[in-house]
Amino acid sequence: SAADAELGLTGCYDALQENFLFAQRNQNHAALRERECFTDNAMNGFLYQRYNNIKNGTLDATMSIPLLRPWGALYAGIGRANQVIANVPNIEDLSAEDKAQIVAQAKAIRALMYWHLTEAWDDVPLINTLLGPEELQIPSNDALDIYAQMVADLEEAADILPDVWSGNDYGKITSGAANALLARVHLFFYGYH
Repeated sequence: SAADAELGLTGCYDALQENFLFAQRNQNHAALRERECFTDNAMNGFLYQRYNNIKNGTLDATMSIPLLRPWGALYAGIGRANQVIANVPNIEDLSAEDKAQIVAQAKAIRALMYWHLTEAWDDVPLINTLLGPEELQIPSNDALDIYAQMVADLEEAADILPDVWSGNDYGKITSGAANALLARVHLFFYGYH
């Protein structure tokens, strides 16, 4: 139903709040915001998290790596987006415009998740369909394949999404946000390989 579509989309946005992603209160987990600790911009006071070891080049094979923590949260968000992308077009009590806007938001969120995956790991599994239990162990794709998917998702989203949202929709992804992420993707992948 239309209500299910909105709930599914809310689940996509909710994925952004995971402790290992963009949560305000992450209880010292290794969230995306802590990546600044790899640079000279910040210093991590929790030495067990190993950010300072990465920054100063002393990380070795005996130490846990904080970058592993966001992996599951990012793929959970991708899974939620894939559910919306696969199922919303089949909903009969939604207009074609509403379906397109919901799917476009899910694609932009999926692209954001892939952006963070490629930023940290480069080659990662590209999952843009719903998977069954027998398909959960899949190999990584070349980063250029991920790049192509991000570009396709963001270009489609930018063409469909409005410039602004109002009322209860205020704060949702706009065409400007999709274009901004698309520009960042192109900036970092231009001339790649």
